[in-house]
Order: sequence, then C-alpha cells, then structure tokens
Amino acid sequence: MTAPAARAVRAVSVAVAIAFAVTANAGGSRTHVTTPTDLLDGQLDGVAVTSDGRLHASPTLRRLSGGNGGAHAAQVWSIATDAVGTVVLGTGPDGDLVRVSPGGTESVLERLPDPLITAVLVLPDGSILAGASPSGVVYRVRAGGEVEPWCETGARYVWDLALADDGRVYAATGEPGTVVRIADDGSTREWYASSSAHLVALEPVADGGMLVGSASRGILVRLDADGHALIIHDDELPEIADVAVLPDGDLLAAVVGPPPTPRRKPALRLSLPGDRRFGGAGQVDELAETEPTVVEGFIEGLDRGDRDESAAARGKILRIGADGGVEELWRSTTEAPFTVAVDASGRALFGTGE
Repeated sequence: MTAPAARAVRAVSVAVAIAFAVTANAGGSRTHVTTPTDLLDGQLDGVAVTSDGRLHASPTLRRLSGGNGGAHAAQVWSIATDAVGTVVLGTGPDGDLVRVSPGGTESVLERLPDPLITAVLVLPDGSILAGASPSGVVYRVRAGGEVEPWCETGARYVWDLALADDGRVYAATGEPGTVVRIADDGSTREWYASSSAHLVALEPVADGGMLVGSASRGILVRLDADGHALIIHDDELPEIADVAVLPDGDLLAAVVGPPPTPRRKPALRLSLPGDRRFGGAGQVDELAETEPTVVEGFIEGLDRGDRDESAAARGKILRIGADGGVEELWRSTTEAPFTVAVDASGRALFGTGE
C-alpha cells in the first residue's frame, strides 16, 4: 500500500471511530460513514474537517462582531484597520461598507452603488477609500460621514489600494491591469501598465516605490518612485495574490494556482438491445418494437480516491531575498493562500481559502 493510500485508510478509520463514539455516547442510532467527507454533514465540536475529509483539531475562534448592526454580508472582499483598532470591511454582493468597533459593535457605514467593495484603505485623516467593482470607481467616506465618488480609475476592477511613504494613493486595477496614481483632488495618472489583465496586490516600499503582484501571469514587479519596473519573480503559477515585507527586507509572496479538477471515476455506459426473441442457431425470429435500454454507472474498484501528491500546487508561500534567491516556505495541492502579512514580532502569517 502506498503512503497516500495508507493515510487515506487511516483517515477513514479515524472518521468511523469518531462517528461511532459520538453515537454510542449519545445513546442514539449508529450512522455508518462511508467516506471521510460524510463528516462534513455532521455537527463538529473541536474538530475541523477539510474539503478532502482530513481531520484536524480546530482552533478556537472568537467572533469579533455580534452582527447586531444589521450587516449580514455574504462575502468579505477587503479589510482595513484605523489607528484605534476599528475594522472596516468591504463586502458583497450588496456593496456594503461595514464598520466594526474595537468592542465588536457592527454597523453598515455606507451602501455603495456597486455590488462589490474589493479594496479598502483608511487614510491618516480618518477618511476611508473604498474601491468598487465593476465600475472601477473609488469612493471617499469622510470622517463626518459624507460620501463622494472620489476617483474614476478607468478600469472595471479596483483590486487593491495603497498609501505610499510620500502620501500618495495608488490603485491596482483589473481590465486593464494598471497601477494608477491618485492625486488629492481625485485626478488620476497611469503609473504603470501591465500586459496582465489584473494587478491584484500592492505593497509600498521604503524608497517611494511599490511592489505589484499580477493575477494572470504570476509576476511580482518592483516599481521605483518614477514608475520604472523591475521583475523580481516570475512564477509558474498564475497569481501573486499578496505580498509583504519582512523586517530584514526580504519579501513574502502568496502565490495561487488554479483549483484542482476533480478526478472522475471511470464511467461505464451499456446499451442493451430491446425485447428480442431468438430461434435456433442464433437467428432472430421476432424483434419487438421497444427502445434499447441504456445502463450507466461507474466501474467500482478502479478509483480509490487516493490523493495525488505529485499534483500541481494550488498555492505556496515564497520568501524572496534581496539577491533574488527564492525559498519555498509552504506548499499545498489543495489550499490557496490569498493573503500574507508580517506580525509585530516579524513572523509570517498567511490565510488560505477552500
């Protein structure tokens, strides 16, 4: 038995053992678990089940907001914090800009005309910039609550907003993939144009430049203060989803590949003849006028559902040195890292999808 197969068998065995232990202690009827993913239909307490049926001890989660402000967004596309710890969320599909106070009070700050708020930035004066899609408009919500369309980027999507050390605001856009410099009055100037359809990640650097990640070619670019581009990394995966700077100047990049295609079991399709009556020597004496019967199904036993450890990466975290050297810190064939950050102690943090 191969190592992946052994792990799959152990996962099933543990899953079945947990299921029987829970039902036995409750004194109820037993439930047979045929695959690990059957556990996803149950109530989990202290145990997390991944999308492929693997079991882990789950972390303790604390809800930051109580949901008492009428905000019930289905999606959170962007997040930012201000100096006092207030969290601002850009959500969809109703275009709500949601504020969560340090105490957990949640309220809808503004409902914007676009369905998706894909980028949020809190400025030093307390006003909030919200990049909306698919209009490509950046709205400004001032500290007093006034809302105005502040900037039209000329693109369909605003994927990220960043404040450079010189106080200028930049927007990474999609369709087309550009970096736009925005003046105080909301006027724009194209700072960098890419052959990629979408630029999704912006990170300021100390010299007034910017790190830019693309979502269609897997390229990480460093722009200087004048907008001149230097390719730092060209990955085989298509998306540099996020980037952060470590205290020693090295870079962290969250790189995302396409989701895996589910493997289909070998299919079987049989077309059976209609109602036939045979005479001797294999001759057909009579053929009833009935339609052929079609039987469809799967060939059992040919696909055990084992994981393919050699499958293409779904995502990885890279450390990129000043000399251009690249170190792979983490890789997964199932999980996609969509965000990366550095905490106050200089440690790398990243968040995954799926």
